[in-house]
Amino acid sequence: PHDRLIAATLDDLRSARKRFLAVCGVDRCDATHAALNAGLVTHLCVDHALARALLDC
Repeated sequence: PHDRLIAATLDDLRSARKRFLAVCGVDRCDATHAALNAGLVTHLCVDHALARALLDC
């Protein structure tokens, strides 16, 4: 199952100029919030419900 896995290290992510994150669902609020706080995201696309949940974090 891992023969198609492509993974980047945290250092790889941090060194990229643009880091896009597309997320849907309030169940992903904690993980999305953590990624934002860690500085791993420069561009974010979320659904309305998750956007509201992130504002309330």
